[in-house]
Amino acid sequence: MKVKWIILWCLLLSKLSAQPVSFTDHTNKLQYVFGTMGQAKCGVDMNGDGLDDITRISDEGLYIDFQKPDGTFLHRFVPLAIQALPVWSITAGDLDNDGLNDLVFGGNTNVSFVIAHQNGEAYTETIMPGYIFSQRGTLFDIDLDGDLDAFVCRDDGQSQTFRNTGSGNMELDQALFNTSTLPGNYSAIWTDYNNDGHTDLYLTKCLGGALPGNPARTNLLYRNNGNGTFTERGAEAGLNDNAQSWSTAFEDFDNDGDFDAFIINHDEGNRLMQNNGSGIFTNIINGSGIDEFDLGAWENASGDFNNDGYVDIISELQNELYLNNGDMTFTGQSLPFRPGAIGDFNNDGFLDVTYRSQLWTNDGNDNHWFKLMLRGIESNRNGIGARIELYGSWGVQTRELRSGQSYSPMNTLAIHFGIGQSETIEKLLVRWPGGEITEILNPAIDTTYNIAESPCIRTSELISVEGSTLLCPGDSIQLTAPTGYAAYLWPNGSTTSSLSVFSPGRHDVIVTDSMGCSGISQAVEIELADKNLPEIEIITGNATECQGTSVILKSTPGQHLLWSDGTMDTTAITVMSSGIYTVSIDSVCDQGKLISAPVEIIFLDASAPQIEGAAIVAGDSVLLNAAGENCLWFDAAIGGQLLNEGCDFQTMALYTDTTFYVESHYQYPGSIQAGGKPDTSGFNVLSPFAKEIHFTVTEPFTLVTTDMYLTNQMPEGERIIRLFSNQELVAETTAYLSNGKNVVTLNFQIAPGKYTLGCDRLDQYQNVGALDYPYPIGDVGQLDSSSMGLNFYPYFFNWQIQKEDITCVSARTPVPIEILTPNQDLNESPGIKIYPIPASDLLHISISKVQGMNGELIILDASGRLFEKHSYDHSSILSLPTNHFPSGVYQLLLISPQAAECKRFIIQQP
Repeated sequence: MKVKWIILWCLLLSKLSAQPVSFTDHTNKLQYVFGTMGQAKCGVDMNGDGLDDITRISDEGLYIDFQKPDGTFLHRFVPLAIQALPVWSITAGDLDNDGLNDLVFGGNTNVSFVIAHQNGEAYTETIMPGYIFSQRGTLFDIDLDGDLDAFVCRDDGQSQTFRNTGSGNMELDQALFNTSTLPGNYSAIWTDYNNDGHTDLYLTKCLGGALPGNPARTNLLYRNNGNGTFTERGAEAGLNDNAQSWSTAFEDFDNDGDFDAFIINHDEGNRLMQNNGSGIFTNIINGSGIDEFDLGAWENASGDFNNDGYVDIISELQNELYLNNGDMTFTGQSLPFRPGAIGDFNNDGFLDVTYRSQLWTNDGNDNHWFKLMLRGIESNRNGIGARIELYGSWGVQTRELRSGQSYSPMNTLAIHFGIGQSETIEKLLVRWPGGEITEILNPAIDTTYNIAESPCIRTSELISVEGSTLLCPGDSIQLTAPTGYAAYLWPNGSTTSSLSVFSPGRHDVIVTDSMGCSGISQAVEIELADKNLPEIEIITGNATECQGTSVILKSTPGQHLLWSDGTMDTTAITVMSSGIYTVSIDSVCDQGKLISAPVEIIFLDASAPQIEGAAIVAGDSVLLNAAGENCLWFDAAIGGQLLNEGCDFQTMALYTDTTFYVESHYQYPGSIQAGGKPDTSGFNVLSPFAKEIHFTVTEPFTLVTTDMYLTNQMPEGERIIRLFSNQELVAETTAYLSNGKNVVTLNFQIAPGKYTLGCDRLDQYQNVGALDYPYPIGDVGQLDSSSMGLNFYPYFFNWQIQKEDITCVSARTPVPIEILTPNQDLNESPGIKIYPIPASDLLHISISKVQGMNGELIILDASGRLFEKHSYDHSSILSLPTNHFPSGVYQLLLISPQAAECKRFIIQQP
């Protein structure tokens, strides 16, 4: 379901307000994954295609939604038994410089490094030895050897530093950066606070139970001395905050060329710290528009969300987004979500957010933007630690490329600038960690640049491919870079102008001319030829349909498509019968046929009613009885007037030939589906506050049962469960709960809309903590949140719902009624004589010559239904056995080419 939130803002008195931002909920673009909500989220490019992806972690592996150029996502699950889940933070960067980002998990007891292999098809996790109650993790090339090292905050002791010894091999090495041994280290951020060209580290600290003045609470600033050593200078810089701080955002909020800071606190006021240009900070939060005493936030990040050229603040304050007015004042606005991982998840140049399992995309405006991706050569491959300056009519905007900001998530590694209504950029400067400076004059707006570490850049070149980009086992593909360059560098380190590729992956080449200017070619994607089996998609109809309708199946393209029904060389077929359908294509590598996963199509019986017509005399009525289900009778083949409900239909008196039409209505029970949180796994609590579940319904269903749990300490007894919509009672029931698990029958009929489900008592189990909202309700809706927010799940587990019954309507069966007009009075017809009357065993029929010598005898029962039919020829007297006739009145119709006669007779059995 697509839900659009237009977010309102307020004008600050005598202040110029920033342009507001609206977001749209596009969660439906992601595959729902259960069990990842307790872990930090990641929004970086995971396959090297330059598009931000979304990565979620569970103890079973990595769930990656790869962004595609068309704005959709390709979901992939990479199985891996994760031992150190990223409960507190996730960090990303290319640790082994192979072109694929790796991950750092900050867990409850360990730090682990998760390295990508096989073109991202597999990962391995390495658990670091020793216990650590980790918090925010970061990546930075501390020793400037071209490899990313890791710094991980520790809550219960000295933070830990991990040296990269090459190829992503990480070792604990406290000598690399020896910080304070005091506990309470919650988040860290790398920034050059004093503009001396050396990146420093700021530690944000909080220690539960520590009183004001306790040094374990004091934030620390480690100045980089430029020689591999660091010196603590927090007090000197005015950044030695002793409040219970959680995280800090460093950005050039006033575009004056130095980094300011915003600190969120829990027991004292938040701080907006302005840099005076020499690394001395002053708190100017009073009058800034930010609520100083809106305390208790965790996440604290930044980005230019309205692309007006000023960096905004996104945090867990009551106003989640503070828009920068450009004069160190901010305009607050609330969001329909809390802060998460930031990235451009539809590649439109505006920053989006993924939070929990949700995706919120920025609706954008007409402001312009500029994005940059870095490729280090001497520096680390990501260019993490680079300082980027963008010059234009606004002056200068300054960014730093960081891995690990805010408290827990991982934001994009693309550098993003908004430039407002400006249509030109004067200059871009990139100051690389290794000391190189890249300058680009007049770069294009509304464009993403991918640049290599060199003093100047060249335009992107094309790689020539010998043959196909599809690779078969044992084969190789030759890639050749353009000629005329002084140097070449391929991802595997090769420096020749051509490269033989033996495995799948993305391949580009950095070319450098004789002036030292470098460019990155467009990437060539080499894929295993037979990697992807054909896939079948239902493009019209559903997997279950009614008989008489059709379903269109479509296959992905391939050579010599062959469907299981025998259809050949077409990507789409129309299916009208139940069955299991597959499609196969030829293997590119001559390995036979590649067969798709089966798709089962079920057509529910919708047979037309069975009935024959009748013949009656003018003015009579006839009782029609159809063999069908839930019959409806009409006076037309299509549309028409409803005449009767039920399979028995006593007609009105008829005087002319008439055709009635009857159809069957078959009812099939709707499917049973599950919804909500399956059980109480996680943190269970009892709460004195009433809590309800808020949910949204898109299709009608019946909420049949839900599971409720009662502790042994709580009294058994009745509970009243109530369903509300817009504060109006929709349904309620009373259930008796015993200790333990209770399957509670509700049978609430629920139409599309928004609802609240609650209980009159508070002593049932509920979950608290990181939860997986929104929880799907089958495919008909979702649980959105609780009345206490997204960190509570009250009472109602394992919803069992039944979708609406399926009604299948058959084709209409025509039922013709013929009106017979005798030559004379029916009972005095001279052409027929019947005797004896009444008859029992044998009926004699005398036929005069005027009726001809051949024809048909039709016998109808009293209701006008056909009872028997006989032919006659060359006979004037027929004898008809009638011992099997039930007693009653019958009609005898004699039809010949010469005439038609009708006569009644009676059968009376002893």
